[in-house]
Order: sequence, then structure tokens, then C-alpha cells
Amino acid sequence: MKWKRAVAVLLLCGLLQGCGLAPSFADPERSAGKIVLQVSVEAMPADTAWDRVYTEPVKIEAILDYIQALHTVPPETGEQEVKEEATCKITLHYSAGADKVYYMAGESYLREGEASWMRLEAHPEISLREILRENQSDLTQVFTPGESVGHRDHFT
Repeated sequence: MKWKRAVAVLLLCGLLQGCGLAPSFADPERSAGKIVLQVSVEAMPADTAWDRVYTEPVKIEAILDYIQALHTVPPETGEQEVKEEATCKITLHYSAGADKVYYMAGESYLREGEASWMRLEAHPEISLREILRENQSDLTQVFTPGESVGHRDHFT
């Protein structure tokens, strides 16, 4: 009788662990087998006070949740393309080796890679600045010689 109970407990533990490893349906890239291993956040122009590199899953999840909470407004017909200066660069480093880069201009505009700027509809309940303030960097970011270090206070 004890061995049946032990087998049942082992099966239940295996099932629970397997479910914990299942991808989130809220993140289509994870369900496609891409897992974010590291997130880099850089102030633009460079301001090391706000730069972060996250490798801990909880911190990575906080940034992913923030990005997913952003809602863009489709451009109106005839609206000219927005020309904004990026104040923040967020890079997602995937297990498959590819990176995805997002740029933000304050809390008003977002673009993925070199795509056009999209106006943000509403701000999430928590700001990127708050996330960065609450979560110190897991790694030290390496800067190449010659990079300028500026001080820009309107990071997000």
C-alpha cells in the first residue's frame, strides 16, 4: 500500500513540475520555444544609473509583463510618421540566439527594432523606472571605450 502512495506522489510531483515548465499562452514567443535568458535595459544617451542587465527569471518576467502591458494606438489615416528620440533601449536575449530590441521615447512612444514609432495608449500600473528602481542589475554591463556617458533624467 505504501509503494502505491509513493508512486502516486511521484507521478503528481512530475505532473506539477511539467506544468510549471509549460510556456505561458500570454507570450507567443515562449510557446514557440523561445525563452528569454537575459534582458538588457539601457538609457539613451548612456546613463549608467539606469542601465540594468537581468538574468534572474523574476526580474526578466517583470520586464516582459511591463512590455506586454503596453498598448499602442494605431496611426490615424494621413498621420505623418512620428520622429522621436529614443530614451531607452530594451533588449531581450533569447535562448535560440536571436535578440529582440524595443525602443521607448519617454512613456509616450514605443517601437520594435527599426519599425515606426507607435504612440502608447495608456501607461501600465507600474512604470519602467519603478521596476528598475526595485530591481538592481544582476550583471555589470560592459561599455566599449569611447562611449559617452550622459545624464538624462527623463528615462521613461
